Amino acid sequence: EQIAYGLVRTWLVPAGAGLGMLLFLAAATVPMLWGGELLDYAAIEVAGVAVARIRYLGILIVEVAVGLAVFGAILLIFDVLTGRSHA
Repeated sequence: EQIAYGLVRTWLVPAGAGLGMLLFLAAATVPMLWGGELLDYAAIEVAGVAVARIRYLGILIVEVAVGLAVFGAILLIFDVLTGRSHA
């Protein structure tokens, strides 16, 4: 148990979960600034970049964000079950 807690700093767990959720929110809503719909990366226009590439990058950002949020949430659940606190 002590080895596991030595690998990840205490403050990093809720920060990672929050960052993941904020990153997902940003990636989901940015296409709306270009007149598209939620998660519609085809609406984003970048000079010299193909639409397929923009979609690829948007999906990659969403996947990383979801991974961070889930990772943080699972560690927080583990901490609650073991009696550790991040306060």
